Amino acid sequence: MQVFKLYWKLTRSKWKTFLLYLLIYLSVFALMIGFRNDSATHYEASTVVIGVIDEDHSELSGLLTDYLEKTHQVVFYEDAHEMQDGLFYQYLNLTLHIPDGFEEAFLDGQGELDYQGNQGLSASLASRNIAFYLEKMYALHRQDPQLSLSAQQEILLPILSQQVTVDFSQSNQDQSSFVSALNYLSYVIMALLTTMISSCLIEMRDPQSYTRMLASPMSAKRITLELLLGAGSFALVILFAFSLILMHFFPAEIFSSQGALWLCHLGIYTLACYTLSVLLSHLVTRFRHPKDVLTMLSQLISLGSAFLGGAFLSQSLINSTMSRIASFTPLYWYVKGNTLIQTGTFSELAVCWGLLALFTLAFALLTMYVNFHDLARHQ
Repeated sequence: MQVFKLYWKLTRSKWKTFLLYLLIYLSVFALMIGFRNDSATHYEASTVVIGVIDEDHSELSGLLTDYLEKTHQVVFYEDAHEMQDGLFYQYLNLTLHIPDGFEEAFLDGQGELDYQGNQGLSASLASRNIAFYLEKMYALHRQDPQLSLSAQQEILLPILSQQVTVDFSQSNQDQSSFVSALNYLSYVIMALLTTMISSCLIEMRDPQSYTRMLASPMSAKRITLELLLGAGSFALVILFAFSLILMHFFPAEIFSSQGALWLCHLGIYTLACYTLSVLLSHLVTRFRHPKDVLTMLSQLISLGSAFLGGAFLSQSLINSTMSRIASFTPLYWYVKGNTLIQTGTFSELAVCWGLLALFTLAFALLTMYVNFHDLARHQ
């Protein structure tokens, strides 16, 4: 296991890089924890700002916006892009698009609204408030189709104005902070593995060093396996370390019924990042200054994937073109999987796992292809 030991010796010499990423991640974690105050207090103290585009201009759309103005701040827009920018820059908590013909479709039981919100509790409660209003209005209409919409609202308002006590002791806000931390972790793991694993493998695969190893009694196959074992064991250490951090900061989520899914999902993603790191180390050795190229590629891939894939920003706020581009990265499917664990079904999550496995397989096959040609070149 001489090659394996040599790999870990190189890894230990780079402890400053590992410590830097760890401190950055823990610092951001501390900021996330600092904002986990009483959710009820936040909701009561804040005003929910709703952006509205009304293309229907019907009696129902007018009654709906009048109702919203009683409890929220409503801002009317004409341009959808301008309203989307307001949500992106967090001037708005929720956007509501009332399409043309909504009232007619609603009375037939088919009307649907298009609304998007940020990940905060205020937007979630406001969207449920809208859905509850429409549900009750439709129930009154079915009960008495001859009753006017304005009369229905007069009946409904006393019900809607009743105060409701909500128990925030196990608020979704805590899980939202947990998911945000996991999404941010996707960037940290990708950046850390592509930097640490690839740089060590580059030094091990230096043309002169690699030629000397091939000239030793060890076979090329065993050398490659020990290198992969060393890199894989480092990836496991990183996965274990960050799993312990998650258990410390978010014990309620990790030790819940979904905890095994969160950790399994993180493990599959880490495996994809590991194979990507090995592939990068094989590709950049063909350049004159491989370490410089690796630094550039590592930051480009990790930061680019993080911004496009939703590690720093909710995927619902990223436009469709960027989302399609991001779907060709494992980080996008990891973030999407985090959302599915929270709100989706297991079959949908299994699709994400299958796609992450395909990324892992593709990176591994490409690495084998490049390694085969490298061995042929050195022989």
